[in-house]
Amino acid sequence: MRIASSLELQLGMPNVCADQEMSMLGGRQPCVQAFTRMVKVWKQGCTSHSWCMGYERRTAYYTVYRQVYNIDLHTVYKCCPGWTREGEEMGCLHRVCGANTCFNGGQCARTGDQICQCPLGFNGTRCQYDVNECEVDEGGCEGYCCNTIGSYYCKCPEGSRLGPDGKACHDVNECEELNGGCQQTCVDTPGSYHCECSEGFRMHADGRTCIAVNSCSVLNGGCEHKCVDMGNNHYKCDCRKNYQLKRDGRHCELRDPCEDRNGGCAQLCLAEGGRVHCSCRPGFTLAEDGKNCEDIDECSSGHAKCSHSCVNMLGSFSCVCHPGFELGADGKQCYRIEMEIVNSCEKNNGGCSHHCEHTTNGPLCSCNHGYQLDRDKKTCVDSDECVSGESCCRHFCRNYPGGYECSCRAGHRLNPDGCGCDDIDECLSETSGCEHDCVNTLGTYECFCELGFRLDRDQHSCISLYDRELEEEVDEEEEAHEQLEAHRLPDLLFRKAPQLLQYTAALHSRYDSDDDDSDGGDSEKELEIQRERRGELRLDSSIVCLDGSFGDDCSVSCEDCVNGVCSENRDQCECSAGWTGIICNKTCPQGTYGQACNSLCRCQNGGSCDPVTGKCLCPPGVQGLLCDDGCPRGYFGRHCRKKCNCPNNGHCHHLYGGCLCSPGLYGRFCHLCEY
Repeated sequence: MRIASSLELQLGMPNVCADQEMSMLGGRQPCVQAFTRMVKVWKQGCTSHSWCMGYERRTAYYTVYRQVYNIDLHTVYKCCPGWTREGEEMGCLHRVCGANTCFNGGQCARTGDQICQCPLGFNGTRCQYDVNECEVDEGGCEGYCCNTIGSYYCKCPEGSRLGPDGKACHDVNECEELNGGCQQTCVDTPGSYHCECSEGFRMHADGRTCIAVNSCSVLNGGCEHKCVDMGNNHYKCDCRKNYQLKRDGRHCELRDPCEDRNGGCAQLCLAEGGRVHCSCRPGFTLAEDGKNCEDIDECSSGHAKCSHSCVNMLGSFSCVCHPGFELGADGKQCYRIEMEIVNSCEKNNGGCSHHCEHTTNGPLCSCNHGYQLDRDKKTCVDSDECVSGESCCRHFCRNYPGGYECSCRAGHRLNPDGCGCDDIDECLSETSGCEHDCVNTLGTYECFCELGFRLDRDQHSCISLYDRELEEEVDEEEEAHEQLEAHRLPDLLFRKAPQLLQYTAALHSRYDSDDDDSDGGDSEKELEIQRERRGELRLDSSIVCLDGSFGDDCSVSCEDCVNGVCSENRDQCECSAGWTGIICNKTCPQGTYGQACNSLCRCQNGGSCDPVTGKCLCPPGVQGLLCDDGCPRGYFGRHCRKKCNCPNNGHCHHLYGGCLCSPGLYGRFCHLCEY
């Protein structure tokens, strides 16, 4: 224990403060370690009771030292800050206060126990501590108290504002300013507010906007461009400039300004980006107004370059030669008539395949009917009327050089006009071969037998239904069943009861065996033989339509034909080009077109045919008469081997690969939306 001398400072002396000092002491600490080794030893009784050498494990121990350090804390007594000791005084009796002694604006105190006199908001011997005014009663704030260095301030919750005293909070009426941002009704509440909508409207997700139940605010009313609110929960769609509404009343399509009075142009009109550009035909120039065309006087301007005389005409000019001269092939140079005129068609028919006509510009070739000029304007090649749609064939068309020939399906004959096909009435022509009765149908016929007979397997001959043993039984029953109603024939279906034709069928219940003496397998087999003999279960059903009706169930008449006319026999609808079906209400299947949809579509690269004319409708990026100038969907390049990099396997330019965007999209990859 350490005893302080009377000369040292001690706790209790004036202005003496205790302080902790730390010292580090170093020393050596012993540590015992061990190691093991093998040593040689002599052992007795290894073999034949003799000594031998062996090994044993021996452990040795040794001591090492390591340096360790200890931290020693002890209390010392010093003069408190701002005080000092002189000599061997019993305490620190002399005040020390300089320019840097007091902090935060504090000043040295001349009297009292404090060294520094602190300003409001600070304390401590040297004014080094901030006073937290919010610790006591929240600084007197009604809302929140916020402490700052040397001071504090009050803050109010959202929906209220600070009063003039800087401490009290008053409610704010948010509805007073701009209706609180509400579109319709603003309702103030203590510390807050909310918006409400009138009847017939609902609140938007933003909590401020009111949306009518039927208005443009919901998905733009379904409009592609603009939605115009008409009030009373009604609206209509409108399009941007140079666009017009489609028939659906929602989508827009680009309006061609040139279709409206030719865009105001006197001659040629070209629409680019919705704007009109007027131009003139050769021989005219555009006037200053940019719309009208003025005639160019080629003779005065020197553009005609006639060797003799020039006559100006509206939009053109004509060169005239002096007597004794003839106008050359260029229409400008005049040549003296001194040589015999050579007929250009005399040698090798002018190179023409068919007809040659001599002109001043050389031979003019033409072709016979059924042929057309090739690209060389001399050779005549056959025109395939069956493919081009020029043929008038109703059923089948066969092309041959210079013309074509029509033919009909089985059961039809070619009409005298060489185009249409008429049904053959095999019953009238006596080619049916029916033994009893014959009923004609469209393209064919059917044979029927009289009462008491059935058709044979050849579907022409008639075989008696009854054996001689049953003739008497049949005679007795004929009087009771003279009229056989249609509903008694379960295997036939009539629109009305037959009036002109008689049909017979073996009724299953009428000829069932009543013999109870025979039973077992023999009885069943005999019954089956009797049914086979009578033709039961072999009656072929047929549908015969009367009173000008036709169709699978005799439910169609000529008044039902929608895209065609009724035939002369009033037994079918003759469809217009591009239509098919019993009543001509179905368009031609994909890949066909024309009359009776008999022509095949030859469009390539995803093109589709117009069902009436067969004209190819090419997809974006593909062009040509048969859509042959382009690549299939998803490919581009000279050989169509490069793949398009367009989203959703979209179309791209067949040469450069640029994406061709659908309406409403733009951007390099059609990934941006205009609306």
